[in-house]
Amino acid sequence: MNGSDFWKAFSVPFMLLILFVIAFFSVSKINKSFVKEPTLDIISGSEIVTDQAEVPITGVVHNTSKLTVAGKQIVVSKDGSFSTTVPVTLGENNVEIAAGSTKQAKSNIKITREEVQKSVAATSTTSTGTADLATSGPVETVMGSFGLTAIILSLFVYRRSLRGNSLQKAKNLL
Repeated sequence: MNGSDFWKAFSVPFMLLILFVIAFFSVSKINKSFVKEPTLDIISGSEIVTDQAEVPITGVVHNTSKLTVAGKQIVVSKDGSFSTTVPVTLGENNVEIAAGSTKQAKSNIKITREEVQKSVAATSTTSTGTADLATSGPVETVMGSFGLTAIILSLFVYRRSLRGNSLQKAKNLL
């Protein structure tokens, strides 16, 4: 085996190894980007003043179907919306809402129940959890395409090297 045959035999497996490593890391980055944190949007407001014994709480969750309001498990519809009522006592009541199981988005609602009749006052909705724009959108497409291209290219090189070895064996037989 002369020097050029050695480098030909060595370069194909080495290039295949490099392409498979690139493909593996590209695909694993995509899988991590699909795991998104839950978000929670409270529609009924974060501060409520009422004279009622029960207050309706409504909102929307994203990226999860698990929700607890004041420690009770709440059923979430397919579109992520939920609605429930919570009992309140006279004075200030804090209701904790948590969306998700391992990663959670939490929000607190302050409900004040007064004896004097007042209208319900709601403030802007709160949302916890972050939307990481760096891991959504075109990055997945580019990295996924690059990984898929690396896999296809490595299979093509491998098949061609096998065909080259069979042609070499056929020449040696003649």
